[in-house]
Amino acid sequence: MTETVREWLPVDVTEREPVRASISAAVADWSGRWFSKRTVSASRYVTSAAASRSAVDGSGWRRPGRTIAIDCPRRVMSKLLDWSLDARLDQLLLTPLDRKVVQSFEKRLLEDLASSVETALAYASHPAALPLVTDDPFGGRGGLEVGLADGEGDPLLSLAIPLDTLLPLCKSMFPERVRRSVRLDSMLAALSSVRVPVEVNLGRAEVSIKEIQALAPGDILILDTILDDGALLNLSGSTAPFARGQLGESENHRALIIQD
Repeated sequence: MTETVREWLPVDVTEREPVRASISAAVADWSGRWFSKRTVSASRYVTSAAASRSAVDGSGWRRPGRTIAIDCPRRVMSKLLDWSLDARLDQLLLTPLDRKVVQSFEKRLLEDLASSVETALAYASHPAALPLVTDDPFGGRGGLEVGLADGEGDPLLSLAIPLDTLLPLCKSMFPERVRRSVRLDSMLAALSSVRVPVEVNLGRAEVSIKEIQALAPGDILILDTILDDGALLNLSGSTAPFARGQLGESENHRALIIQD
């Protein structure tokens, strides 16, 4: 089973000024490209677990970008097209071909809005697009709903920006982590006061379980070392000796005299 790993985000990411300023600037740039006599701006920010319906009679969420969904009522879309083309389309006699061109123009207008905001949030390079769930344009993870209004403050359309879309910009707010090499002697100095158990290894012998069961006081086990070999000093749990010595006596205790 494949698990999805969600990267960390601050709880207040949707309220941070760099996030909202980036979105506002992207909307303003988009407005300047498409409308010469009108302005559209970001006027409302709402953090939510699920996107609400638009304040106007929405026609449903659609996702013209990779992650951002847009709820643009039909009458508002007509208004945006009129502003962009500087014409009243409802007063023109359009052929079927004309209507296809208008539909393509409408699609491009919304795609450019979504793309502009995603680029401002440093998300445009993300390869995967979210599927559109009509009732939850945030993809089940909550996010930021942004309301767009005209120059008089009248609401036009809404953007639903999932939390994950804010991740790249959020990362850029933090200073880049600098990896520093650690000197080995510094680590040894820090560990020098740590106490570790030490074992003295006199040698080894291999016997069968049957022989172990038959052992009795006075029996002799022949080790794999000779008397002159002395004993090996190991860290507890390790089989690699770090010193060699001879058994001796000090203050009425067995002792190991280090040789090498």
